[in-house]
Amino acid sequence: MLTADGAMLGGGSRVQWAHVRSARLETLLGQRFAVLLPREEHVADQLRALPLPARLGALLNGRLLREPAPVALPAQLELSPAELLRVVQRARRLGSHLR
Repeated sequence: MLTADGAMLGGGSRVQWAHVRSARLETLLGQRFAVLLPREEHVADQLRALPLPARLGALLNGRLLREPAPVALPAQLELSPAELLRVVQRARRLGSHLR
């Protein structure tokens, strides 16, 4: 779920927009994902906020993308990764206007 404050992920974890440096499309292991890249100063906080399976995924994705702890949004949604990225970018802009 996307809110003005961030993205709510499975397992109760959350990514705050204020902690996200950028959102973009990436290919991980042959599959396209919308990916959230944390600001460097928030990488450790972001990893701690994720449940263990998501934390391990972020660390693996980081090695594959050579980025610190990217969070890949679920691909099993009705939106394509490109459409999901557009929605995420709109939610981030909306959140920044509400602060």
